Amino acid sequence: MKAILYSDDPGVTQNSGFYTIERNSPFVKEFKEAAFSLEEGEISEPFKSDFGYHIMMCEKIKGKQRDVYHILMQPKADDAAAESVRDSLIKYRQQILKLEIPFEEAVLKYSQDKDTRLSGGVLMNPESGDTHFDLTRMDPDLYAKVSSLKEGEISDVFLDETPQGLKMYKILLLKSRTESHTADLVQDYVKIMDLALQKKKTESIEKWSEEKIEDTYVNINDFYSKCEFKSNWSKSQ
Repeated sequence: MKAILYSDDPGVTQNSGFYTIERNSPFVKEFKEAAFSLEEGEISEPFKSDFGYHIMMCEKIKGKQRDVYHILMQPKADDAAAESVRDSLIKYRQQILKLEIPFEEAVLKYSQDKDTRLSGGVLMNPESGDTHFDLTRMDPDLYAKVSSLKEGEISDVFLDETPQGLKMYKILLLKSRTESHTADLVQDYVKIMDLALQKKKTESIEKWSEEKIEDTYVNINDFYSKCEFKSNWSKSQ
C-alpha cells in the first residue's frame, strides 16, 4: 500500500512495486545487490541508484530468485534548479559552437550520463549494437531531434525524459549522415556483409530446424490444429 501511495516507479500501478530478481536480470547493480543481501521479510536501509532512492523488502527467496517489493522516490528539482541546469547547457553549447572546446572534451567535462560520458557522448543503437541509426526505424522522439540536422550540426537544448520518469536536458551532435542511395559495395560494404551474414545464419537455422522437426513431436491442441505452420510441425506435408 505504501508503494502504491508514494512510489515514483512508473510500474507501481500495475505491480505494486513487486519484482522477481535474478542475478542476470536487467536491473541496475544497486537494485540487484540490495535484493540479494536481504533475508526473507527483511527491509533494506535506503539506497541510491540512477533512478532515485529506494527501500526494498525481500518477500521470498526461491533458489536463485528473489521476490521483492520496493518504493522509489525521486528528488524533485524546483523550477529555479531546472532553469540553472538548462542555462548551463546553453552556455556549454555556445562554447562548442565558438570552438572554445571540442564536443568530446565538453562531454567528458560536463556530461552526467555515465553510459556515454567516457565514449565522447556516442549513442549506441540498441537494436544493432553499433553507432548507426536508420531514420525509418528510429525512436520518434530521437528522430524529431535529428532529422533536420545537417552533418556536424548541434541541436538546441531540449528536455528529455526516460520511461522511468527521469528528466534531463540534452544536446545532440550529428556526427555523420548518409542519404538514401542505391546500395554500393564500396560505400556500404560493412552493411552488405552484415546482411549477407544474417541471411546465411537464418538459412542455416531453418535447415537445421527442418531436419530436427522430422523426428521431433509436439502436441498441437485442437484450437491450433487448423493453423498453417511455417515449419512442418503437423507432419502433414
